[in-house]
Amino acid sequence: MPRKKKSDTVEKVASTVKTAAGRITDKIMKEITLLAYKYFEQRGYQHGQELDDWLRAEKEIKKKYNIK
Repeated sequence: MPRKKKSDTVEKVASTVKTAAGRITDKIMKEITLLAYKYFEQRGYQHGQELDDWLRAEKEIKKKYNIK
C-alpha cells in the first residue's frame, strides 16, 4: 500500500478544519440573525434601528462564546 504524502495529509486536515470552522461561523451568524430579529420584534417591528439590533445581538453572542 503506497504511503500518502505528508502534504496530502496536511491538505486534508486543513480542509476538515476549514469546513468545521465554516459550520461554526454559520451557526454563530444564524444565532446573531435570530437574536437581532427578536429585538426587532420586541420593538414592534419598527424600522430604523436594524444596525443597533444587529450590533447588540452580535455583542451578546460573542460574549456567549467568549469571542473577541
